[in-house]
Amino acid sequence: MSIIIDDAGVNGADGKNVYVGNLSWETDDAQLLELVSQYGTVTSAHVETSKSGRSLGYGLVAYASEADASYAIEQLDELEFGGRKIRVRVDRGPTAPKAKKERAPREQRPRRERVPDEDKVVEPTKVFVMNLNFDTTEDELADHCASYGSVVAAELLTRGRNNRPSGSAIVEYSADHEAKAAIAGLEGQELGGRPLRVREYYSA
Repeated sequence: MSIIIDDAGVNGADGKNVYVGNLSWETDDAQLLELVSQYGTVTSAHVETSKSGRSLGYGLVAYASEADASYAIEQLDELEFGGRKIRVRVDRGPTAPKAKKERAPREQRPRRERVPDEDKVVEPTKVFVMNLNFDTTEDELADHCASYGSVVAAELLTRGRNNRPSGSAIVEYSADHEAKAAIAGLEGQELGGRPLRVREYYSA
């Protein structure tokens, strides 16, 4: 999967930065971070606000790599979150031609660093599974993951009003060591003809 970025008129934009729009007014930095960190290594995540502190309904996220950002965009766009279907794309930054508009994003950029990595909390019995075949069922996933321990639950995540498969799931084991074994053992394994990507599951 790849994303072509048009650099014309972009100030400091690159493929690692992601725009998350149509957020609910109640979504805060921690909730945004909890969501986006499931799809890659996040270096910063911030809900943009007005001077009065009111949410502007969108957030800016920086990933550690373009590959993570690209995968997150593919998985998150049109996902139901906070009762809304969010819009996710590459953050192209401000469009020039007006030089005045370039200054505001520059002043806001440090705000993207206000969510530290330590805010992310690992749920030790859960793992996050990505790159699933859309035809994979929860029972099939649970059976596949049971090689590494007792599976308590396997939940496929969906997106959009029609609950379309997102290709991701949360699997819960009965013990921490089982989840750790699953992360190490399942990574790269094929299920439904696709190599799985498996990570720790984070909550805020």
